[in-house]
Amino acid sequence: MKKILISTCILVSIVMATSGQVVSQTGSTLQDFNGKPIPKLEASETTGSFFTDEEYQRAIMVMANGKQIPDMKVKLNLKTNKVYYIDETGAEMEAVSKVKRIIFTDKGIVYENGFPAINKQDQQTYYQVVISGKASLLLLHTFIEIEYKEFNSATATKKIDKVTEVFGASPNAITQEHKEDDVMVLFADKKKDVYSYITSNNLKCKKRTDYENVIKYYNSLAN
Repeated sequence: MKKILISTCILVSIVMATSGQVVSQTGSTLQDFNGKPIPKLEASETTGSFFTDEEYQRAIMVMANGKQIPDMKVKLNLKTNKVYYIDETGAEMEAVSKVKRIIFTDKGIVYENGFPAINKQDQQTYYQVVISGKASLLLLHTFIEIEYKEFNSATATKKIDKVTEVFGASPNAITQEHKEDDVMVLFADKKKDVYSYITSNNLKCKKRTDYENVIKYYNSLAN
């Protein structure tokens, strides 16, 4: 009887391992989520970072299939769009399953992908979501990398500076913050109402605050 029980446990373990499931310490299963170990990176002389935060932060991950995985320690590389997390053993892992949305709970910051392609960005690109609704206000974080050497130093140092660009997205289009005509393509289904709101409030849509107000107004019409 003991042999049968042991064999059954081994079989269950094999099935769980090959199905890409992660078993928590409480015994619950996180369906459709798996990862691969991260190789240790060599230390380098670098100032700045491509990550949302240097340290892992608590987050809720929403998978492409809609399943939510709560209370994970996560960080996101905004250059490569790769998601990293700490597994049950404390190991650093790279997510293999597609993560649609990351909600960093302590800071209340949300990143999401799946928006239409524009410029060099595709649907895998993560944007920080400032306003969410039928129309969204998005921040794209890109980077400028400069390598330099201090005077009389043989070691090169890489400096990473973050650049933030503002985008708007709706079911109609995605566009970068520029001017009124560019913004209006987002609101094609409510064009007359939105145009009246812009002109009556003397908004130029060149400032982020203007963009936020127009998107909030459009969302109020859409509801």
